[in-house]
Amino acid sequence: MAEIMTESGTTHRETRIYVFHGVQVHRRKDAQGQFTLLDAIDEDEKKIRQIADRLQQHGYGVMRARHNRAGRVYCTCKATWAGRGIPPDDPFNQEPTTGEPIVKSKLIHEDGAEKTFAVVFEAGDEAMAGLAEFARQNHLGGARFTAIGAFEEATLGYFDWQSKEYRKIPIREQVEVLSLVGDIALEDGEPKLHAHVVLGRSDGTTRGGHLLEARVRPTLEVMLVESPEHLHKEHDPESGLALIRL
Repeated sequence: MAEIMTESGTTHRETRIYVFHGVQVHRRKDAQGQFTLLDAIDEDEKKIRQIADRLQQHGYGVMRARHNRAGRVYCTCKATWAGRGIPPDDPFNQEPTTGEPIVKSKLIHEDGAEKTFAVVFEAGDEAMAGLAEFARQNHLGGARFTAIGAFEEATLGYFDWQSKEYRKIPIREQVEVLSLVGDIALEDGEPKLHAHVVLGRSDGTTRGGHLLEARVRPTLEVMLVESPEHLHKEHDPESGLALIRL
């Protein structure tokens, strides 16, 4: 059960506070008055990652980052509801609200233990959250994928080596997905996505980078191949990232 509080200011904004693995998670209303926004901050990166994983399992699009403040490193998690319908009453219960697939998919080829899936997103779907949920439901841990389609908006990232954080690049226009490539590996037993994208604008110019999140319009067509051998990621102290270790 969440604690409910009201933040004072020019307007009163109701906030629900959840405690997950000892970390307070604030859930706030969006412009339409729905509780779709969540955020948390803590020095323990593993706890923030667990919060992010649980929210993604329930259909949220999640962003994680590391910040240096007064000589201390804090990890943050920001999430926005990306699923269909109404967000779950409790995003931290033990099981996802539904076991239904959140994207359309079909197994189109199987050669021994290697499988090829076609995964198709519809308008309004959040691409990265949807792919992450598909990976969990199908127990993927050693996959590669490519995709084409279009987005109505997206957020790209450029990894800044000095700050060890992704610098956000917001794209707030209809764009074509000229190229989207990525892989899926396991981190602490959970599938993790790594994707890069090149987007085409209406004037023929392009924008590219690490794909953090994207809203599909009208479609995104993904071809995904899962190998029989899984890959594993481990924390790299030099970069602060989770990297594949062979």
